Amino acid sequence: MNYRDLIHFDTGAAVVRQDVPASEPTRLLAARMVKKSPEQATLVRGHLSRFTKFFDGMSERMEEFVALFPIHPDSLAALEKIPFIQPPDILQWLAEEVRKLLDKPVPENSPGLIGYDRFWDYLCRQPEFQKLPDVEAVVYCNKTLAAAFEKNWTRAEWQPTAQQILHALLVHRLTTGDIYNQHGATPAELRDTLCLPPFGVEISSGDPAAALESRVAEILAELRKVAGEKSIFFIRTLTNTAFTSRNSNGLSNLSWSCTG
Repeated sequence: MNYRDLIHFDTGAAVVRQDVPASEPTRLLAARMVKKSPEQATLVRGHLSRFTKFFDGMSERMEEFVALFPIHPDSLAALEKIPFIQPPDILQWLAEEVRKLLDKPVPENSPGLIGYDRFWDYLCRQPEFQKLPDVEAVVYCNKTLAAAFEKNWTRAEWQPTAQQILHALLVHRLTTGDIYNQHGATPAELRDTLCLPPFGVEISSGDPAAALESRVAEILAELRKVAGEKSIFFIRTLTNTAFTSRNSNGLSNLSWSCTG
């Protein structure tokens, strides 16, 4: 079953035009882009229901996930926090991402949702954004980390998810309002806001969501080794331990947190 079988993709230019009315929420326009018949909605619901045990809140928000499938609802919330990104930018990106998926099979081992991590590649292709100081700084820092990742990463089975997490953290940095402060996302937040594939934890005993959270934390620890322990360090607060990375110009280009 391909994505095309589960949605009626609206290719109309109106959905990504530059004069989107402020009164028409991005979420509604995105849902219109991937509208579904009742039969398609039932199929999507059945697919996603197989994964609710791995992600906090998915079961309670099922109708929202179904309406926006294959778009992760939290992708919209994340990108709307980036000051220089406007609704037409989000919709144009989503249209491109959905179009790429149409003739691909819906994965059997993951929800198969478009997470905000994919926005990183889109951002890097837009010349008008590359000129912005915040984007330029984060792109610069990413070059060093990407080189270290390509050279030193050894866990082949984790590589796609690790790349997802890296890109998500880069985008997350731009959502914080100040890229030079320490901000981050917890392993649980990364798990849920990206709906990361539950590889290797499908048959784990205990709580599936907790098992996947632990796997995300393992990948983050491995990323710390790859980047170098002097590049990624810990910041302890009363409520959590934050991990952040720096380079020579002082920018914390990535950060995340884990409870503890």
